Amino acid sequence: GKSIIAHELQHLLHNAQDPYENLWIDEGNADVAIYLCFGSDSTLVSHLNQWTEAPELSIRWWNQRFADYGAGFIFTMYLADHLGGGPAVRQLVQDSATGGASVQNLALSPPAGQPGMIGRTMSEIFANFSVAAFLDSEQGIYGFSNLDLTPTCSSGSFCRAQPTDINSDWSTPYSSTGHTVEGWGLRAFKFTPGASSPAPLTIRLTADVSQFDGVIVTKSMVDGLLSVTDLNFQSNVATALIPGFGNLTDEVWAITWYGSTIADCDYTSCGSSYPQGTVDIEAARITAPASLTINTTELSDRDGDGNDDTVQVNFDVFSNAFFEDLDVETRIVDSQGIIVDEITNRISAGGGVNSNSDIWFTAPFDGQYTVEFDMFDMIGTLVDSVSTQPWNLANMRPVANGSVSANATQTWENIQFAGGGFDAWGLSLDNNTLPYLDQPVAYAWDFGDGITSNLRSPTRSYQTIGKYNATLRIMDQGNTWSETDLIVINVTDDTIPEPVITVNNVVITDNISILTNQMIQFSASRTVDNVPIQNLSFQWEWGDGEFDDGQGLYLTQHQWAAIDSEIEAYELTLTVFDGFNTGVKNITVYVNNRVPYQIFAENLTTYTYTSITMPDVFTDDDGTIVAYEWNFQEGVNLDGGLSDQNDDFVQTQSSSPYPAPSWDKPGLKVVTLTVTDDDGSESSAQLFVNVLNQIPVADFTVRATENGETVAVDFRAEDGFVDVPYTFDGVSSFDIDSPNGDSSNLVYNWSFNGEEYRESAISSFTFTEPGIHTVSLFVIDDYGAQSLTKTITVRVQNPLPIISVRILDGWVDGEQMDRNSPRPEGFIPDAWSHTFDNSGNTFTAPGYMLYFDSEGTRDGDRRYEGKYSPIVDENNSNWNGIVEYTWDFGDATPLSKQASPWHFYETPGTYTVTLTVRDSYGTGDVSKQSLTIVVDEAPVIHQIDIPVEIIAGESTYLSANISDYEVTDNVVVFRDLNVEDGSLFDKDEALNPELDVRWDINIETDANKNGILDDDWLIPKDTSVNYRIAALWNESGSYKIIIKACDGIGVCTTLVEDIQVTPKPDPAPSLSDFELEDWSSWVKDAGSDLATYMALIAVALILGWLVLRESSEVEDEAKQAAESYTDVEHVEVQGGLLGMDQHAPPPAPAILSKEERRSEDSGYVRPLRRRI
Repeated sequence: GKSIIAHELQHLLHNAQDPYENLWIDEGNADVAIYLCFGSDSTLVSHLNQWTEAPELSIRWWNQRFADYGAGFIFTMYLADHLGGGPAVRQLVQDSATGGASVQNLALSPPAGQPGMIGRTMSEIFANFSVAAFLDSEQGIYGFSNLDLTPTCSSGSFCRAQPTDINSDWSTPYSSTGHTVEGWGLRAFKFTPGASSPAPLTIRLTADVSQFDGVIVTKSMVDGLLSVTDLNFQSNVATALIPGFGNLTDEVWAITWYGSTIADCDYTSCGSSYPQGTVDIEAARITAPASLTINTTELSDRDGDGNDDTVQVNFDVFSNAFFEDLDVETRIVDSQGIIVDEITNRISAGGGVNSNSDIWFTAPFDGQYTVEFDMFDMIGTLVDSVSTQPWNLANMRPVANGSVSANATQTWENIQFAGGGFDAWGLSLDNNTLPYLDQPVAYAWDFGDGITSNLRSPTRSYQTIGKYNATLRIMDQGNTWSETDLIVINVTDDTIPEPVITVNNVVITDNISILTNQMIQFSASRTVDNVPIQNLSFQWEWGDGEFDDGQGLYLTQHQWAAIDSEIEAYELTLTVFDGFNTGVKNITVYVNNRVPYQIFAENLTTYTYTSITMPDVFTDDDGTIVAYEWNFQEGVNLDGGLSDQNDDFVQTQSSSPYPAPSWDKPGLKVVTLTVTDDDGSESSAQLFVNVLNQIPVADFTVRATENGETVAVDFRAEDGFVDVPYTFDGVSSFDIDSPNGDSSNLVYNWSFNGEEYRESAISSFTFTEPGIHTVSLFVIDDYGAQSLTKTITVRVQNPLPIISVRILDGWVDGEQMDRNSPRPEGFIPDAWSHTFDNSGNTFTAPGYMLYFDSEGTRDGDRRYEGKYSPIVDENNSNWNGIVEYTWDFGDATPLSKQASPWHFYETPGTYTVTLTVRDSYGTGDVSKQSLTIVVDEAPVIHQIDIPVEIIAGESTYLSANISDYEVTDNVVVFRDLNVEDGSLFDKDEALNPELDVRWDINIETDANKNGILDDDWLIPKDTSVNYRIAALWNESGSYKIIIKACDGIGVCTTLVEDIQVTPKPDPAPSLSDFELEDWSSWVKDAGSDLATYMALIAVALILGWLVLRESSEVEDEAKQAAESYTDVEHVEVQGGLLGMDQHAPPPAPAILSKEERRSEDSGYVRPLRRRI
């Protein structure tokens, strides 16, 4: 019950997706549904095994046999196994194609796996399925991974398709016949070597109908892999050769099926019966190779010219095999070793009997030819080779075969000659057939009248009657001419000319009516005869006593003179002679008298108040006109020339041949004329005169106001400007035929650029955009007539771009940005400032970053007012109209194309920065703006003044000679700290011009313990001269000192010097250093010199008292005087008196400029630099 539910539910789903699917696929899928839901059961095993036990039953024909269920089931499982499982089955069900077509679609586009893996056609897919059904190999597509198929069939399991027969006994050749198979059913035959020794195995299958197909499957003895090759049925026979049967392969399967064109069928949908065929099979081992033997070689002369041109070779193929198919390849080789022709013949041999065959070869050229034979077995292995001796053969003559469009013709009629023939040669298995029929390389026609031609198919005619023998000969590629092919042509002339007369391509059958003195061209070009018209003789008799004749005179002219009556008839006779026959044609010519006739009928046109001279309206070819009568329906003025509103317009008739009327009102006027000729004949005609209203004239002038005065503007000589109001005055327009003759009644129509329109006589207009503009005016009068449009072209100058530039300093975390400051994407500093000097120039220092802000720069056109976006995008409503920025920073660095770039300067100096911008008008107009940037120069430390001797433990003075360019030139630097207030030059901060000087007297020692060696600064006093400091080194040795000078902008300079500190000298011993023992010893040693020593001691004591005594009044005054020196840093007093060198020098003078030092008026004396 469960199986039935799964089975029928699949039918329900399948019908919903593809209701027209063939039943063998639908029922196969139904059994697959059972298997997927519940696995194998007895019903499925029975279905599948009934087909595998009889695989000759069709897979694609549904006749509701149990085997039909099994066939559809196993085939669908094969597709699912190799093309993607469930999704593959789902795709097969959803495909609207049916039967084999849907299977092919799935194989070409599977949901999984490689397209075409199991084949691209139903035959290829069926071949791979057949191998899997019989062998169920683990080798890819040659087996099932979703079914467990046992080699033999039982009721408890699925089994493989069973072979029709198995053979392993090769004591005699194997054969099995009469095996029927339905269309798309299978037959398989299994062969094993058994006890036989290794030898090639040959197999032959013979079917009783066409469209059989099959494969040979061999199993390798080495690795067990399968090899599959196709069986090729030719004339219902297929053969195969398996080498190494018994030592390379131990199992061979011959699988065949009937691949009928009638395939997918349900019951009797394809007819009352399903296609069925029968196949026989033979197999045998080949124990000895076949051989080929040449029996005889004969030469013959096919064309009978006495030269042998054909060779016949008879040969035998011998084989001891039961049967064997062999391919004999025959080659013809010329004396140069070149293969001229070759052919392959399959020969069935065996049974120890010779198979006899012949070949024939006819040469294409004179030469020497050798016949070579190579014999191959069915797998392409060379079995035997033989060849004949070289034979001399002549080129066989070609065969000419000419034809004509007609063998009987008349003179001058074209005949189409068609040249034909062939050059037969080549290698053949049939004496009466040659494979190559080459076209001739040359043709030779002789037409029997002394005319020849080398064209293949010439066209010509004969001019005289008689019988002509036309002949054709052809030449082949071997330069041999053929026999002559004869064609007899009979030429006669029995056609009587049929004259035909035409006038202006109109055929005149009986008569024609003309006028006197009317020149008529008569043509007989349509005369019919076999002789060309230029060879016919024509005689024209005009009936008035005149005639014309001549050969080819089929076109001629004639006129008849004046007659005495109203009409007169003449007989025209045309005679045509072709040399043998004559044709005659008669017509009557009626000649009529002429009356005056109208030669002018066109409408005339004039303007009001403008006369027009009447033209010649009639003429009389055979007389003269003697009277004119002109009638004017409305009154006119016949004075001629120009008239005006003061003239009379009342005349209605005139007898003048050429009157000149004028009208005062526009409109279509009618004029009637009657004329009379010298014979009294009258003719009348009516003319129409279109009197036009004179259109007004549009004119205007242009004015503008400059400095309060109105000036005329001529746009032909000068350009216009945007935003300037111009006055366009059209009062000078006029209408000549208005009641007043001026502009008072005109309607004005102004057009400015074709967009703005105005109607007043005077109009004011302002151009807001640069470029080429047009101004047009036309006026309309009372009659609605419009004047010509007066248009002027105005070229309006493009306003130059407007540049706005700010040069700013950027600040981050209270520090001014320099070249090392990071500037990530979208970076904006914390604050901005503008640094400038007292000349208004931007002031900066080397390495400091400057931001060149061009915000506010825009195209000068009005439409860009208030738009400051520099991004070039015409769709951006805020775009400033500038298409290019070019910054030249003046320091030889690359130009910048950014709108607002950052830049820093490496070297001090004065630089000119130029910004060039280009707008979007035309090729672009440019504006430039230049600014000056001063880059601060660092202070210059010219020299450090160091004493000659520095003693450890003693204070020493150090000073330096330092100059600064800004201080020298009195450059004052300010900084605007609020750049957004509309001004960049607010002196919010003045930068100190004084130098900041600092000393470190030992840069190898970190005195302040901050981890930096060279910043233990000693700062000179503000009043110190030459930045002098007092320095003290407690230890002797070598030291490095550094001085650092910074200006007000923060640019610093340092200088390092090496100094040598000498140790302090040892002092002389004092009395306190002596003890009693020293004195006693000294007295003993002094001996007689004791008195001298005592005297010296006394002197020393007196001097010491002088040093230690109280200062006298004079000395106190000297000390007070020393304290009055306020311009020295330190005063040393020795002995109570101030010495001339016991104070520091006065301050050094300021550093003069180069020009000041060279000037004689400066009083400059070159200083003597010395150490203190």
